[in-house]
Amino acid sequence: MEERPTDVLEEMRGQIAILKDKLATENIVNDRLLRKVVNSSVRNINTQAWISVAASVFVILAAVLFFPEFGLSNVFIVFTVLMMLFCDFMTWRMHRGVNSRTMTQDLKTVAGLMKRVRKDYQDWLKYGIIICILWGTWFCIENLKNCSDGHHEGLYMVLGAILGGLVGGFIGLRMQRSVVSSCDEVLSQIGEE
Repeated sequence: MEERPTDVLEEMRGQIAILKDKLATENIVNDRLLRKVVNSSVRNINTQAWISVAASVFVILAAVLFFPEFGLSNVFIVFTVLMMLFCDFMTWRMHRGVNSRTMTQDLKTVAGLMKRVRKDYQDWLKYGIIICILWGTWFCIENLKNCSDGHHEGLYMVLGAILGGLVGGFIGLRMQRSVVSSCDEVLSQIGEE
């Protein structure tokens, strides 16, 4: 039995239709997996922002409630509060647009946003280190001025600040790397660097 050309053509059309259906299903699955990775990364990025703001609120409360008890100057306390508010503003500025609604837009927009967040975090690290060194130096000077007449509380505060600065610096660097890594993960899934 010989196949007619129209039968072969119909069979080929059927196979093409099946392939198109499979390809459409594959694209839908790939898009869902991509969106899942993007949303997971966005949650991580925003979690880091909330942790940063919570730490800032803790420092502001400590500055207002406890720093006067240790004899730190009002100028230093006001500077500390303003510095933390500025850091909160910068955190908000770096994270604007990082939300689930933005992540459902086209991939070029998502890639552009992730590149901006990654660059902002890398730039902010430089400024953050400088700010921390200046603030820490001023904190130590303020406390060492209180070391008189055999009172060593200021010295203990300085030692605690150095230890706290090392621990806080380590945690801060991990948080910064986590955000940059999340941005890189999204960009690699999208296929942009």
